[in-house]
Amino acid sequence: MPKLHVLVSEQGDVLGTFQESVGAAAGAGAPAGVGFRAGPGQRVVELDVDEATARLDPEALHSKIKSEHLG
Repeated sequence: MPKLHVLVSEQGDVLGTFQESVGAAAGAGAPAGVGFRAGPGQRVVELDVDEATARLDPEALHSKIKSEHLG
């Protein structure tokens, strides 16, 4: 099941998402880690979602996350 990291505004709006990649490339030149850093009033939420949700276009994904997980 894909894991999404969601950056959420103080007002509860989804500002962005990224999907955690299992078995990501490692070695010389690969980043040690990638993630969001929340700014003032923001928060980062981790969600497990199904494959169909992970493939939604950004607008639909953000709307679904807001209504089903942040509501």
